[in-house]
Amino acid sequence: MDVRARLKDFCKTNKISQRQVADSIGYNTTYLSKYMNNDKNFNYHEEVELKVKQFLDSFKPKKSQHSDDFIITHDVKAIFGTIDMIVSVCGMGAIIGLAGTGKTNTIKEYAKKHPQAILIEVVPTIKTKALLKRLCLNLDVRSTGSSDDMFLAITDELKKRNHIIIVDEAETLNHTCLEILRRMHDLTKTPLVFVGTHKLENNLTGILKNNTNEFEQLSSRASLHWRLQGLKPSEIKDICSRFGIDDSECVDYIEGLARRNFRSTMSLLKRTKELSEKANIKITRELIAEAKKMLM
Repeated sequence: MDVRARLKDFCKTNKISQRQVADSIGYNTTYLSKYMNNDKNFNYHEEVELKVKQFLDSFKPKKSQHSDDFIITHDVKAIFGTIDMIVSVCGMGAIIGLAGTGKTNTIKEYAKKHPQAILIEVVPTIKTKALLKRLCLNLDVRSTGSSDDMFLAITDELKKRNHIIIVDEAETLNHTCLEILRRMHDLTKTPLVFVGTHKLENNLTGILKNNTNEFEQLSSRASLHWRLQGLKPSEIKDICSRFGIDDSECVDYIEGLARRNFRSTMSLLKRTKELSEKANIKITRELIAEAKKMLM
């Protein structure tokens, strides 16, 4: 297969545009288009073809966090169970945990298995209108007009459906955004799950400056919650075994370094395995220590 045919097949298989390829090889789209069309007046076929070939030979698809990487822990089971309980009573609740404890991966997995779930991943800069537009997009309703118009369109649609709204990084939402979601819940009885760090818990329980609680309307309703507890020693042992580490001293060392944090444990294990495979050596405590030095 010649390089042009390879590139055409590559773009189709990986759902990558020629513009993205052109950006990657350092040429503008016009150059790549002329090369692909075998333009006789184009004088840079060889140069572009060399860059395309290098790109195709070196390309490594981005690994997605698919279900094969998903590990069922006691926290995962508890989060699934908590959300199910919130749904069963059409209530409101929260999932609380430190960064890296697996909250986001778990709710993404839940959303995959429950098509009725609307997962909103917010950013610290999100404002009221942007939040409403995201909900409109998920519900396939008009996202034009004022915030009031969008709010009414969303609530009207939610009343007709059996959705679950799950909001990740909810501790970054300002009071107005949280109140909008709370009001939607009140009007539609749509189950609402907030996911975030202990800052979210502080907001909901009123641990704020001057002991005031501007989130009282929320805290009085969010009665169901789960605080992530981190990996159990038995779970760390099972995860280590997946990476070919069964030595009890190494397992205990990893537990101490990662402090039962899911993300830290996985990052350390992946880096350790990479070092082991590249050097073709056995995983030891010393190699684990070297891997740890390479992580933030």
